[in-house]
Amino acid sequence: MQVDVESGSGVLRRYKVNIPGEDVTKKVSDSIRRVNGQLKVPGYRPGHVPESIVRRNRDILRSIHSDVLDELHRNAMDELLTAVKGTIVHLSPDQVVLDSKAEKEGLLLTGEIEVFTLPENVSPYGVVLSPEESLDVSDPEVNAELSRLCQILSSEFDQNLPSDTTVAAGDFVKISMKTSHPVSGAPLSAEQVVEVEGENIPEELNRALTGRSNGETFEAIIPLSISDPAFARGSRVERLPATLTILEIQRRIPLTMEQLVSRMQSGSEENAVKEEDVLADIKKTVLARKVVAMIDRKIRELRKEVISSWGIAVPEKRIAYEMQEIGGKLSESEKEDLKQLLLWRMILDELVFSEQIHPDYDVVSREYQQILSAKGEKMGREINRQAADQALEKARRVKMEEVMLRRATFGGSELFFGQDGYFDRVGFSKFGIPASPPVANSEEHDHDHDHAGHNH
Repeated sequence: MQVDVESGSGVLRRYKVNIPGEDVTKKVSDSIRRVNGQLKVPGYRPGHVPESIVRRNRDILRSIHSDVLDELHRNAMDELLTAVKGTIVHLSPDQVVLDSKAEKEGLLLTGEIEVFTLPENVSPYGVVLSPEESLDVSDPEVNAELSRLCQILSSEFDQNLPSDTTVAAGDFVKISMKTSHPVSGAPLSAEQVVEVEGENIPEELNRALTGRSNGETFEAIIPLSISDPAFARGSRVERLPATLTILEIQRRIPLTMEQLVSRMQSGSEENAVKEEDVLADIKKTVLARKVVAMIDRKIRELRKEVISSWGIAVPEKRIAYEMQEIGGKLSESEKEDLKQLLLWRMILDELVFSEQIHPDYDVVSREYQQILSAKGEKMGREINRQAADQALEKARRVKMEEVMLRRATFGGSELFFGQDGYFDRVGFSKFGIPASPPVANSEEHDHDHDHAGHNH
């Protein structure tokens, strides 16, 4: 098997794999021997049918040729992986037919590949970024977070809301949605209860609901998951025009400061929580969110700097395939953002391999849970291997981002990563992961910390 890959400065390559006729014939003969025992031919015992007789059966020979061709393609890909310097991220083989003629003359497998590589003599470390200023938490920010906590931690609902009440953040709203399938045109309708500005609620839906009255019907464009057999995952998210109706509004009665402090008590007099403890914890939580915002901002800057300065050849066909798999209608700016993100993932994967980066396994666990949750599955005794592999892959990328950012050059980095810096002050042991719960005295206490679910 002779492998030839054309050279080039971009990512696109043409390949040729030449397989001699005698090798093809041997593969076919071996395959015939494997199936011989399953053949029932009058006058012959199973396993003793002459090869010449088997070859006369066109249907059997066609099936054997198809199986052998698949095997030869797999072997050719193994040879390509060895011959190519870089990572093959896209493969488009040309059509070829294996028949009796190819057994005599040999088989030529050709096709197109995209080979992704990072430029030589570049380092992922020491990337120069813009400086960061010190962070501060104001009293109004603490009070706003306190009000939010008193709202979301309450389990009491106002049973006497005025008839002219409009939807606000934190309300539970029962809505009906009506739209039509973008492909078939079939009507789609559903009822559901959403917590306005709650976890995983799309921002478009939050904006559409806020300020609306009970019983009000209105039009909005919101992201919806729709079934699509043509899509690899069976469904895709698309922004669709929908008719929404507010069926019911439920609003929690906020806790008082005394109630909030009481709820956070552990029952131990030695570790009694005081009002100043709550305010200090809230200040710490707000600071943690600002630190996470800094991480997100710096990761985006890091990504932009690396992609623009390293001169990386873009595998357009692979990215086009990934965007098609994601599905949904995107604006041009959204397409460009997604393209940059997909390219960044490829860069990280190459760096993870070359730098031998090992993941943080608490990050793996978190990513695994998020993947299962997105699929509508729960943690169980059986491991979902596909989800576990995806979680490992994502955790390695997060770790690589962390290492790159910690070793980047920018003014103010000591404020965040230095001893007693912001990371130490908010209890981050690694990006987005609290080293310990902000309030250890309360099992019920939950600030809905954005950083605990942080995902780059």
